[in-house]
Amino acid sequence: MISVIIPVYNGERYIERCLNSLINQNYKNFEIIIIDDGSLDSTQEIINQAYSKDKRIKYFYQKNQGVSVARNKGIEVSKGKYITFLDVDDYFNNERFNIFADSNPEFDIIITGYKSIDEFGNLLNDFSFSESFILNENIIDYIINDSRVNGYCWNKYYSKEIIDNNKIKFSESLDFAEDLIFNLQYIKYTSSAKIYSESTYNYVKSDSSVTRSEDINSLQKKLTHLSAIEEALKFDMSQTSKNNLYKVYLLVGSGLYKRFVNNKALSNDEVNQLKIKIKTKYKDFKNENENNILEKKVYIKYFVNMNFPRISNAIKKIKF
Repeated sequence: MISVIIPVYNGERYIERCLNSLINQNYKNFEIIIIDDGSLDSTQEIINQAYSKDKRIKYFYQKNQGVSVARNKGIEVSKGKYITFLDVDDYFNNERFNIFADSNPEFDIIITGYKSIDEFGNLLNDFSFSESFILNENIIDYIINDSRVNGYCWNKYYSKEIIDNNKIKFSESLDFAEDLIFNLQYIKYTSSAKIYSESTYNYVKSDSSVTRSEDINSLQKKLTHLSAIEEALKFDMSQTSKNNLYKVYLLVGSGLYKRFVNNKALSNDEVNQLKIKIKTKYKDFKNENENNILEKKVYIKYFVNMNFPRISNAIKKIKF
């Protein structure tokens, strides 16, 4: 049996499409675990009215505590041999579970392709693979360095036994990249991975995504992306993987610094602390890569973001 864990918060706009993509699976041996993270809209009402007769659906409501707490609750109550995740605004192709079950998936971790689509169903990108196998020592590098894979949890299947035996959980202190750390922890206990070529997950890219929000609370949450990368760098991996994580850190961090500078509600201390933190990480990167500093394109982005106040003032003076 497969356990599908769906964390949801105010998902009334998407919940029917999401659940229908599961109900219509040609493979039937699965359970649907919905963890409602304190929705204030009609999510629960829609589920009760449309899906109450389907015994495969287990619905749990909790006060709003974040996606990591919701996923951990889903893992705790799941009964399947394998666990996979589905975000409420995304959906599966009807053959997703068939392809998984027919291939005799006796692997510790299974990675699948996915399609990036817009809200109207138009294809933006097809992130498919050539079917292959990966040994343990290469899985971390594959996840970090292949942009099609990354640290997502929704394009993978996990062994419930490995998760339970090793008490693997999503970090509840992280709001961003928590799934990367979950994957790195999980991979420590794996010996092999399989890559499926088919793109059977539909990732919906929305212009109204909460990640675009610029209020103080959202900026503070985005800072946990840096904390996640700092944690990830502690894992055993190749220098290439470390370099790529450093680059993400410097681009994300410098971008956040630019936004911090523009947000007048934040104190000068908060802004300066972030600047020091990012510059320290840049020095660490330089020390580990004496002859391999940031590529020109990446460095320009980093430099402009970190010197944004001065550049902005200079432009204003020129215009004046």
